[in-house]
Amino acid sequence: MHSPEPPGPRRRSPVWILGLMLLVFVAPIVLSWWMYNYTQLGRDGGAYSHGELVRPPRQLPDLPLEDPLAPARSQRLHGKWSLVYLARGTCDDRCEQRFYMMRQIRLAMGRDAERLQRVLLLFEPARNAVPGWPPYRGQLVAQVEHGQADALAAIFTMTDADRPLDAGRLYIIDPLGNLMMSYPPGTDPTGIIKDLERLFKYSGIG
Repeated sequence: MHSPEPPGPRRRSPVWILGLMLLVFVAPIVLSWWMYNYTQLGRDGGAYSHGELVRPPRQLPDLPLEDPLAPARSQRLHGKWSLVYLARGTCDDRCEQRFYMMRQIRLAMGRDAERLQRVLLLFEPARNAVPGWPPYRGQLVAQVEHGQADALAAIFTMTDADRPLDAGRLYIIDPLGNLMMSYPPGTDPTGIIKDLERLFKYSGIG
C-alpha cells in the first residue's frame, strides 16, 4: 500500500484575496484619519488645529468639477485634497478674495501643491456668467444642481442657526470626500497652510 501523499497547499479563494487587497488599501486611510483626529498628530501643543475640526467627518458625493478657463479639463471632487468655498449666484468681491487666498495657500504648499485642488461649490448658478470667470486658471467649479442643494448645504452647516452659503468659510475635504475642517472668515492663511502640511505629512492618500 502506498502511504497517502501530504495535502498540497490550499488555494486561496478569490473572496479572501479581495478582502486582503481591500485591507491593504483601506488600512492606511483609516489609520491616517484616526491619527489626525485622536492622537497628538492632530494637535499643536495640546490645542486643536487652526480651524474647526468636523467630527465625525461628513461625506460628500463625488461631484464633477470644471475649470471655466480650460473647459477641456475635467476633474472630480474625490481623489485629491480640496480647499473649498461656497457661493450662490455669481462670484462677488468676497468670493474673489477667497479665490486669491486659496491660490496663495496652494502655491505655499510647494512640492505638495499638486495634492491640493481649489474648489468652488456654486449654488444657484447664474445663467449668464461673465466669460472668463472665475479669474484664476485652475480654480475648479462644481455647479450644484437644484435637487442637490439642500443636502449639500446641510453637510456644511456647523450649527442649527448656521447659513453656510453666507458664512464665507473655507473648508478642507479629504481625497475620500470627507469634510474635515472649517475655517471662518479672518482665519490667518498661515494656519490653514500648517494644517494642510500636517495632513499631507501623515497621510499617504491624495
